Amino acid sequence: MWDDFFAKFIYTVDKDEPPIIAAYFFRNKTIELWVMFVVNLILGMFLNYVIFTQSSSLGSFKYYLFNQTFFAQILELTACVASPVFMGPFMGGYVGGLFRNVISTELTYLVAFVSLILFVHMLFGLFFSLFNRFVFIFQPKLKKLMHNKITLGCVAMLHFILDAYLIWLYDNAYMTHDETDFAIHYETGNVLDTWVVEKSIVYMGQHGGRKNFYCLVALCCGVVLFFGLVGIIIWFIAHVFMLKKTSVTLSSHSTYLLTTVLVQTGAFLVFLFGPSLFVLSCWTLAIPGSTTAVNVAATIIFFHEIIDILCTLYFVKPYREYCLSKISRYIPARISAKTSIVHSITVQVQSASERSH
Repeated sequence: MWDDFFAKFIYTVDKDEPPIIAAYFFRNKTIELWVMFVVNLILGMFLNYVIFTQSSSLGSFKYYLFNQTFFAQILELTACVASPVFMGPFMGGYVGGLFRNVISTELTYLVAFVSLILFVHMLFGLFFSLFNRFVFIFQPKLKKLMHNKITLGCVAMLHFILDAYLIWLYDNAYMTHDETDFAIHYETGNVLDTWVVEKSIVYMGQHGGRKNFYCLVALCCGVVLFFGLVGIIIWFIAHVFMLKKTSVTLSSHSTYLLTTVLVQTGAFLVFLFGPSLFVLSCWTLAIPGSTTAVNVAATIIFFHEIIDILCTLYFVKPYREYCLSKISRYIPARISAKTSIVHSITVQVQSASERSH
């Protein structure tokens, strides 16, 4: 019975259509991504330092903030190193960049599932940050339930349970290179011939329509979640304007923290969640000719962490004050040094001029 149900979601593939080829830029963007890797690494280390040294006024919220940004940093660094090249209408791809001819198919499956785990962790971290701010502003009596070791332990346990489930999925999904080669040719004919030769090729087959059904469910849930987060942002902003003049708690303690979470949520939707939903929709609906569009969306994702770090450093008041204090110390020193050098040169020129006369 279930086989007949899932069979309804099988899409047909024209095995005689021309081979799919990704654009040159997406296959050769090694330098650009390694530059982003270095920038992300430096900014991420600096942000982590600032969180743990300049968060005395934030209380336990710093742990929720670090929980979210930490997984975002690891995800972005992994993506920059892997330099993935994605198929369009088919769920699959391979590792590009420096490790294009090094990483095997089996390891690529592992990297893909680790990235999925990091993505889900980041999503949970975002929700915990939003819920934390909601409790602080609108239900301050519940702060004791949020800011204790038991709650933080439950959050950590939830992450471990989720990891165990995704590891189980990985164990049932990964294939060897030969098995992947066979699955690709069996379902797509020669359409992906230019992809099969890649050492790190991965591919998620239709599995009798099961994969397509689960992807459709995930896509629907993702769309609902996307607009749910948009609604939460609008709801928070509306209530902040209503409470700002009357709520002492909001005006004195929480405005900049709430702003930080809302900006992070917006950056997450625009630079990560939105493009991810677009990629998933192309895979789920098997949209023909979507290879370039899928890789453009994936490229947008690479900018998420930089935007997230800069927003955190700017909108969290203690972090912004710390950065400005460092900048204000550095710039005057440089200006003073340059001024003294110019003054010294001027004096020397004047002295030489006087001697010549």
